[in-house]
Amino acid sequence: MALIKTISLAGLVWVAVLVTGCADHLPHLQSLGPAEEVQGLKLLERLRENRLPEALDADLTLTWQGYGQTKKIPAEVQAIRSGAFRLSVPDPLGRPLVLLVAKADRFTLIDTQRQHAYTGPVRNHLVEKYVPAPVTLSLVYSLLVDEIPARQPERIHGAAGDRQGFWFVFFRNDHWQRMILADDTSPLPLRQLLVSPEHHVALDLRYTGSVSPAGTSLLPVHVRISGEKLSGSVQIDFQQYYPHPEPASGIFHLRVPPSFTVEKIHE
Repeated sequence: MALIKTISLAGLVWVAVLVTGCADHLPHLQSLGPAEEVQGLKLLERLRENRLPEALDADLTLTWQGYGQTKKIPAEVQAIRSGAFRLSVPDPLGRPLVLLVAKADRFTLIDTQRQHAYTGPVRNHLVEKYVPAPVTLSLVYSLLVDEIPARQPERIHGAAGDRQGFWFVFFRNDHWQRMILADDTSPLPLRQLLVSPEHHVALDLRYTGSVSPAGTSLLPVHVRISGEKLSGSVQIDFQQYYPHPEPASGIFHLRVPPSFTVEKIHE
């Protein structure tokens, strides 16, 4: 329980990217004729002209609403595409209250107020309880920057309702699907879904706004996340992206002070 309480401050920023909130239903899909499918492929080609960065360095605010409460948490994040994250939640003087580093298949979380640390595999029994099985750190990065997979989609559908757009459906080798909604009004995809083999929406990310911190890549400004495992809703607001990030590899290693107690989390 102490770990979950600590995660609610810093790790929730990381977990929020993975899963949170009440999941939406699968969207209604429309069949397309050959000419419409060509139009969808042209849109996909245009969206892929956005060359996304290999690393991130940003300040953000996480707003979590659930159980009748609202919490706003400022945080700093550094990440690289290959799957490494560092999150820091500062106090008003800029000193870290909580530090979280996740790289490859291991994580370390330090609670400086309690002088306590947690270490263990990224995939553990606590994470499995809340996070869909196929979510990896590299996928988290891809979703965070609103990326489109490099391969061609297995299916293209029209978006039903008032919005005239296209759903691009990508099959994964674990029988999950990644569905991406886009239209001509936005330079970035509008929505991404991670759908289970049982056709449950495990992750639903909706993107608004875009910014080009380095004058080249476009990145989302606001991300609203929902999922089927946790109650509540999360809004991630990127306050500032720093251009040309090149995080040193050393920042993805945390040294736990000798005076801190360490709790090991097992699979």
